[in-house]
Order: sequence, then C-alpha cells, then structure tokens
Amino acid sequence: MHARLLRRRSGPWVAVAVLWVMLAGLVGNMPAAHAVGTGRTYTDDADFDEGILVGVNHDAPNNNQLQLNVGSTTFPFIWVANSNNGTISKLDTVTGAELGRYRTAPVGSPTNPSRTTVDLDGNVWVGNRDGNTITKVGLKEAGNCIDRNGNGVIDTSTGAGDIRAWPVAGPTDECVLLHIAFPSGKGSNVRMVAIDADNNVWAGASNSTWFHHFRGSDGALLLSRQLPSGINYGGLVDPEGNLWIATFSSWKLHKYNIATDTFTTVNLPHESYGLGIDQFGNIWNSGWCHGNISKINRATATITATYPIPGGGCVRGVAVEDNGDVWVANSSTGRANHLGNDGSNKGNVITGNTPTGVAVDAAGKVWVTNYGSSNVTRIDPVTHAASNFAVGAGPYNYSDMTGIIVRNITTTVGTWTVVHDSGEAGTDWGTLSWNGSTPAGTGISGRVRAADTLAGLGAQPYVGVGNGFGFSGVTGRYIQIEMKLETTTDGVTPVLYDVDIQPQVPCPPTPTLQWNSPLSTAAVYNLSAAGTLPISFTYGSCGGFIHDESVIILIQDPAHLEYPVTAYMYGADIEIDDLAEEYRQTFYAEWYGLSAGTDLQVKVFIGDQFVGEALVHIIP
Repeated sequence: MHARLLRRRSGPWVAVAVLWVMLAGLVGNMPAAHAVGTGRTYTDDADFDEGILVGVNHDAPNNNQLQLNVGSTTFPFIWVANSNNGTISKLDTVTGAELGRYRTAPVGSPTNPSRTTVDLDGNVWVGNRDGNTITKVGLKEAGNCIDRNGNGVIDTSTGAGDIRAWPVAGPTDECVLLHIAFPSGKGSNVRMVAIDADNNVWAGASNSTWFHHFRGSDGALLLSRQLPSGINYGGLVDPEGNLWIATFSSWKLHKYNIATDTFTTVNLPHESYGLGIDQFGNIWNSGWCHGNISKINRATATITATYPIPGGGCVRGVAVEDNGDVWVANSSTGRANHLGNDGSNKGNVITGNTPTGVAVDAAGKVWVTNYGSSNVTRIDPVTHAASNFAVGAGPYNYSDMTGIIVRNITTTVGTWTVVHDSGEAGTDWGTLSWNGSTPAGTGISGRVRAADTLAGLGAQPYVGVGNGFGFSGVTGRYIQIEMKLETTTDGVTPVLYDVDIQPQVPCPPTPTLQWNSPLSTAAVYNLSAAGTLPISFTYGSCGGFIHDESVIILIQDPAHLEYPVTAYMYGADIEIDDLAEEYRQTFYAEWYGLSAGTDLQVKVFIGDQFVGEALVHIIP
C-alpha cells in the first residue's frame, strides 16, 4: 500500500511539516518490542493426552502418533432442543449429565426450538420454530465461548437449574454466540438446519419454500434460494456438498447442488419426514404416519427400496450406525425401531413417550428424544439396553444433534486441540511446525489462536498457518492449536508424529536497495519527466519471521536539500511473501515545478534504518 504524503513542492513551512511527519513515521515504525515466552513440542502419548482428541487416537501398536479412528466419532455431547420452554440442553453422552441449558432467543422473542445441528468445532445451531431466527451456542469445553465482560472467566450455564438471562440488550450467557434472523419476507418457522463441509449453516423455513446459507463464523448471509415445491422440514449435507431437504406433506425429497445451483427431486410414495445418511451412498427418508421408510441412492437420486416399519406407526427421526443399521423414532408406539440396511427387522426398544428424534453419539450409542415425557433415551445398539435422562420440556430434534454426520460423512476429519501456556503475556507467536505422513487423498493442517487469558481464547478467530512458515499477528500468553487430520479415501489415514509451536524471535531487518540493478554510488540514474520510480528493496527474513517496519522514500532536490520534494510511505506490515518488493510510482516532474535537467536525490529508509540513496537525473 502506498500513501503519498506531499504532492507539490512548496515553501519551507511545508518542508518542515513533511520532515516532522517522516520523523514521526520513522519513530512510529521502529521495531516493536516482542514478548518472548516459551514454546513447546508435543510428540508422545502423554503430550497428546494434554489436548482434546476427537476422531483421532494414539492406540497401540501405533503409539506416540495420531491417526484417524477406524469408526465414526464426534464430541462426547448431545444438544437437545426443548421445544416447550425455548431452551436447548447439553448432555455428556458418557454420563448422561446435563452440563448446560441455554435460551434460544431474547426474552419476549419467538422460540419453540425443534432442530439442533452440531458444527465441526462442536458448537450447536438451533432454529426457532415460532420465528425466523437461528442461534449458535459455543462448546465451552473446546474453548469456543467469549468472555464478553472481560472478567477472565466464561460466565455460562452449568446445568438445568442455571439458565442465564437474555435481555433485549444481549445474552448474559457467554456461550451464546450468534442470533441471526432470516432476510425480511423470506420465510419463518425455522425447522431445517444443517452444517456443510466449510462449517457454514443452512437453515430453511417451514412456512415457505425459502432456505438460506449463512457463514458459520459470523452469520453473514451467503445465499438465499427457494425450493421448487414443498417446505423445509429437515436437511443434511452429503460428502459431495449437496443439500438434501425433506418437505413433509409434499411427498418429495429435494437434492440441491450448490455448485450448479440446480435441484433434483425424488418423488416419494409417502410423506417426507426424518432424514438419515449411511456410509454406503444412501439417504434414508422416513414416511411419517405411512409407517415406512425409503432408501435413496444419493448419486442417482432414485429410490432403491421402500421398507415397512414393523408394527407400523408414525415414524420421525432417522439415524444410521457405521455398520449401516438404521434407527427410527416411532412416535405412535413409544419405541425406537432397529432395521438392517436391507430393511430387515432387528427389533425395537421401548423409549419414553412420543419419541421424535434419534442420533448416534461418539461411542456409537443411539439416543432418542422423547417429546411426550421430556426425557432422552440412550440405547446400546448391540444389547438394546436403555437408560433415560431428564431434559427440558418437549424435546423434539430429528437432526444431527451430536455432529456425527458432519464429522464423518459430510467430511471425514479428526482433530487434536491443545492449549499451551508460554508463561509470558503478550507473546508474539511465529511458527507452527509438524512432522507427519500424508498418503494420497489425505491431509494434515493446523490453525492457531492466542490470548492473554484462557477465557479470552474464544473471542479470537483461528488463523490457518503453514507447516514451518512464519506468521504474525497471533499474540498472547496462551496459544490454542488445532491440528486437523482428514481423508477422502476409506481406510487410509494421515499420521501426525509431532507438533512444535514457537514464538517469534526478535531480529532487525537486513534490507538492500536497487534501482533496476544494484545501486552504484558513482552512477546517475535517468528518469523521464513523467517516468516511474523503479525502486526495489529486499528484507532479511530472519529465519522466516516477519518485520513490522514501513518503508519511507524521501525525494530531495540536491540544490535545495532543506526542501524535500516529496515523500512516500510504503506498507505497514511486511508479510512473509513480501520479502522482495518492488516500488513503482509514476513521477510527474511538473507536479513539483521541476524541469528536464533537474537532479533529484532519492533516499530510502526501512523503519529507522537508512538503506541507501540514488542520484536521479530528470530527462525529457
């Protein structure tokens, strides 16, 4: 970026002003004092166990390294929409304990949440069925909440008896992150919510054909579209990035291809209610009170088969295990039906009253939400043993309320997340390096964020960084590292051997300067009256770290050195890919009252360091 400070030759008072501005710029851009804390290397099982492992392991015989799990997994939490009291409950799927309960809208605003969907970071999105809004709640255990009042802790719900206020001014619960309304006039009664591979959210109206795509990080609207028919009743995103939308009473299932902006419609022999997806290329769509379920080939968008539900009834939510077995919530019978992938009957399990939603958790257990009895049922899919846990009033939820779909089918990823304490506030972080193996179709990537308090991490955006490349702008005592392992090939995993995080190392720049060719003190360089200043400068990288100095170019008339002709400032932060930069600025001599034959003295500074000078002769 170039900023011209003065464009016309003027009297001494202007010269003084220019020199003052230049000196201020030089002082202001002197190398900043860097706080240097300690870095850390993670390389063995004990090191990796300091972080959160989701979808990755260091199991024997592959110890002291991380690889993707063989089976599907997700964060060990389930998020249940309590329709009748406008809240969502977060439960630990290992113990069944309710760890938090959150309002889904401000006081006095429409609520009635009925769907929840979990994103790649473990946060949840919920739609408010009585209104046109969706709300995002952060996963505290992953450091995703924001210390808005700056007291150094995350003030958030701790369970069913601790529901924080949400006045019109904003939520007091610091895990409630975003609250977004649909565009005016483009639908309400939110039912469909789904997460894509980019961690953005789809949400659709059940009183119209409108559905919308929002950026997950800040809720910015990315796209609005309308279904060719029906309403938005449920949705999920497949591995190819297509959005599948159930339409309830229109008896149609729509496949929306965002890349081509086109729809493919599957005409069903029943109503289009709950949705599930398996590992074998199929979408499963329940038929509500028709008492059946259809298996749809997702590549061809054609029905493979429609299977009756043993015992009949009104079937709603659908979930699929890794082995392809299908579970369906049967509201009429108070049971969850267990089917083989071929539609065969594998039995059923008694749940609470009016089961509606169903999902698979991190350990492969099946969860059912029971609208009529305000509880949830956890089922062992092998033994059919069941346990019940209380939640809020009217739990609904036929959606991806554990995140198992987005982390294992929409994408195939595992993550390791850890927080390192450098011991020094204001530490400027500089490199993240790792060693690993990435067979074809796999990848390893890293991102970081930092703050001076643990509670402050959630307010900072993650920054993606390259392996071993210097970076800047990430500052704080605590640095949170997320390593992502992913694959597009079944049975093939990347392997992460070690991870190293280090602060920046303070160092001065080692700049050089040239005028098309290296400067010669004996040379005079010609410049036409309307020519271009072709100055190039190079910075020393100091091991890949970035300098934060600016470049100042001072142009003077040698006959009147007390009066600078003009000055330019280049840049503010010199990025790693800007180690060699070229400055070309059109120079019109007449702007400064100069004519052919005039000599100019060009001097260049980087920060407060003089780099070099050149004598320039103006020619016609």
